[in-house]
Amino acid sequence: MGKKMVVPPPPPSSSTSDTSNSSRDLESTIIRNTDISWTIEGQVEHKIAWVDSINEEMIRLLQAKNTSGRKRPNDNHHHKHPPKTLPKLIFLTHSIGAHLVQQLLTLRADLLTQTQTIIHLMPFIRFDPPPSQTKIISRIAQSPHLAIPFIQTLSRIASRLPPNLLDRCVEPAISGVGDRKLAIELARQPAFARNWLELGLREVREVPKAHDHATLRLIGNHCDTAMLFVGGPDQWAPNFHLEELLEYQRRGVIPSNINMEYKEKLLHDFVVHEEMIPPAIDFILSAVLKEPSRRKDGSGLISRL
Repeated sequence: MGKKMVVPPPPPSSSTSDTSNSSRDLESTIIRNTDISWTIEGQVEHKIAWVDSINEEMIRLLQAKNTSGRKRPNDNHHHKHPPKTLPKLIFLTHSIGAHLVQQLLTLRADLLTQTQTIIHLMPFIRFDPPPSQTKIISRIAQSPHLAIPFIQTLSRIASRLPPNLLDRCVEPAISGVGDRKLAIELARQPAFARNWLELGLREVREVPKAHDHATLRLIGNHCDTAMLFVGGPDQWAPNFHLEELLEYQRRGVIPSNINMEYKEKLLHDFVVHEEMIPPAIDFILSAVLKEPSRRKDGSGLISRL
């Protein structure tokens, strides 16, 4: 299911002839394969690159602060070494983002050491929904060659229907006018439907069917984790996952610095329900402001941001 993305060349210069423009345009047009973007590995690599870019910017800012007014003439290499410490990281995830951040931190020990807190909202770190749903979802996930064209066909049909008709159809599920408008715009784009479903089906196929205790212990040795589970029932982060994690914690299988809460009145898609946002924010702020636990290596409290 490889896909190609054509990157257009820059606009031609008015100082060159049409012939030379055509030749340069042909040579500068780039064809990129975007397969990697729609895999778990690709998403993890993207997030690693983004965090690295943030750290690089912080290094430049700290170096500029340290060298301000102190640079000697003809000393271009003065204070070129990166700072010894960087600000601590706090990762905030939702659903599959929890799995991606766990993968990121197991691949990059330096970023794990730099992390103070991880906050998982409705963490999709294990694919184990109720049996009645498992069979249906798994069958769809194993047949992307059928599921994706079918959803794209529905998207093409939606693109031909009047927007006001679609608005009435989704109004019972999405109350906000702006939220409905965004959902309808996305539903009317077959390319978005393909990309969204392709990555989603990969997630279902690749997310482990049991909790990864080794990863939870590894991360727990370096930073605290806060997990929020909600009602629904939530098929991606069901309540019984929380109960199992609490039992593993009681038995000492996973670290004690994983704080877990359950809020019955919230839903997995809380962000589209205005009244559900404040309780989620309260949970996030509580996790951010909580005094970090002591590391198991005895190195003391993790510094705050």
